[in-house]
Amino acid sequence: MVEPGSAGLPPFPDGWFVIGFDDELPARRVIARRFMGQELVLYRTESGRVCVSDAHCPHLGAHLGHGGTVVGESIRCPFHGFRFDPTGACVATGYGTKPPAVRIEPWPVHETHGLILVHHAPDRAAPTWRVPDLAQDGWTQFLHRTYTIRAHPQESTENSVDLGHFGLLHGFRSVEMTEEPVVDGAYLSTRYTARWMVASREIPFAFRTHIHGLGYSLVEAKVAGGVVELRLLVLPTPLDARESALRLALQVRRIPHGGVIHRSLRAVPGRALSAMVARALFEAFARATHQDVPIWEHKRFLERPALAKGDGPIALYRRWARQFYPERRDDTADERPALRLAATSVGVQG
Repeated sequence: MVEPGSAGLPPFPDGWFVIGFDDELPARRVIARRFMGQELVLYRTESGRVCVSDAHCPHLGAHLGHGGTVVGESIRCPFHGFRFDPTGACVATGYGTKPPAVRIEPWPVHETHGLILVHHAPDRAAPTWRVPDLAQDGWTQFLHRTYTIRAHPQESTENSVDLGHFGLLHGFRSVEMTEEPVVDGAYLSTRYTARWMVASREIPFAFRTHIHGLGYSLVEAKVAGGVVELRLLVLPTPLDARESALRLALQVRRIPHGGVIHRSLRAVPGRALSAMVARALFEAFARATHQDVPIWEHKRFLERPALAKGDGPIALYRRWARQFYPERRDDTADERPALRLAATSVGVQG
């Protein structure tokens, strides 16, 4: 097996990556997390502010994520009681003496629609873009699940544009790209339609993907002509050079009482119906992810893939993704004629 990054991809791309869900971090909670080969500590202050910083106390090296506690708007080291504010500055010692001029380095953090995201860049440069907020009114709460996988985030994010595998691996039928891909800085979007077997029924889907960097993909879908609308989040985050956390989350627009999905369900209350549909769709996408994981874990990243008509806009995606690696931004290797395939290539037809 080839470790992520060993076949041409640097292991830690720049951008925003999800490090947790907000329901994992209630007020005064402290959590230890791995992120990009480093140890971090997450905590929520008493006022509700989310903070992320390096994990080790600069006094004598204790890990703040193992026994650290929140005191007001600061985190307290479990070893000697040194406290640090959200900027990372030491504001107190456990002895009541003047705090030394030391700090724990904070990380840029953004909390939105149930996600806690951390920004990764060389020298912790300030972000120049961020993941947009999603309105939550009228939608169910996100169902979510986290996997630990041996794969690079560029590989899992590439799934969104790899139309060919939808039919051959996941059983989609009549996969067709309906618009040219859109690229705007750190953003890439595609639209396509397909038919897919869910709960023993083949159902038409219309998909639109919104990819913001390599750590955040939003898939919006209208199911059965718009009877159901869903949002699927695919959120890979490197833990170290070998493993990533892959988080999936799904919500549906709430279905009103009597919403026409199937006549046998007309009597089901809207809230219960919404929850039932969300769960069925979430499990369907989770099963598809289980099919992907062994591929990701054992595949090799090919710098010069032998692309073919039917793949989808993989070449476009590969060129777009180079911006998230300082080492690769000026690399033009993928501009060879063999990679200049039409972005409108479509997947398997049923």
